[in-house]
Amino acid sequence: MADPDRCAPAGVPEEAAFATKPALAAAMIAALDAGLSARWVSGDEVYGQDPRLRSLLKRRRVGYVLAFASNLRVNLAGLDRSAADIAAGVPDRHQHHYRAGQGAKGQRWHA
Repeated sequence: MADPDRCAPAGVPEEAAFATKPALAAAMIAALDAGLSARWVSGDEVYGQDPRLRSLLKRRRVGYVLAFASNLRVNLAGLDRSAADIAAGVPDRHQHHYRAGQGAKGQRWHA
């Protein structure tokens, strides 16, 4: 525990240790083995960049939507390409844009 004077009054147990967001997510996914259920999971780029999380979800047959960087390399049909290159090749009729509300820098859109 990095700051016991602050953590103790907040009720943080002494045995608590730092864990990355993907490590915490993996522990939550493992909880599905104890009988908890989830039909789907979503996460931002921090989670999407970790291939272990996708594997854990696939093995448990849980649907997921995880964001990832456009420069992520993806093997598609035996070709190693960036996600941006693959997305650029998708015909416009298959792309949809959704408003995600107002952000600090204006309207947010997701494709």
